[in-house]
Amino acid sequence: AIKHGISKQVDGGLIHITSVANDDYHELTIQNTGHLASSCNPDGFGLESTQSRLKLLYGDKAGFAIKNIDDNMVEVKVLIPLSAN
Repeated sequence: AIKHGISKQVDGGLIHITSVANDDYHELTIQNTGHLASSCNPDGFGLESTQSRLKLLYGDKAGFAIKNIDDNMVEVKVLIPLSAN
């Protein structure tokens, strides 16, 4: 959010972090000023590394998504199971 989002904004930007336990998951949501470029490689090292780590730790029980939520805001959502079972 800082490195790829607001650091590129001339006037700075905003970061909003939400951490909530929902049912059997911890839901971490990060929104930041910026725009996910269409040229963004979803298989780039950082995104691929994050997805690989989640898969290694939690198998198919974890989730990761990144998207533009409007013209000037990007959202990353991570779902982590509260129980390893």
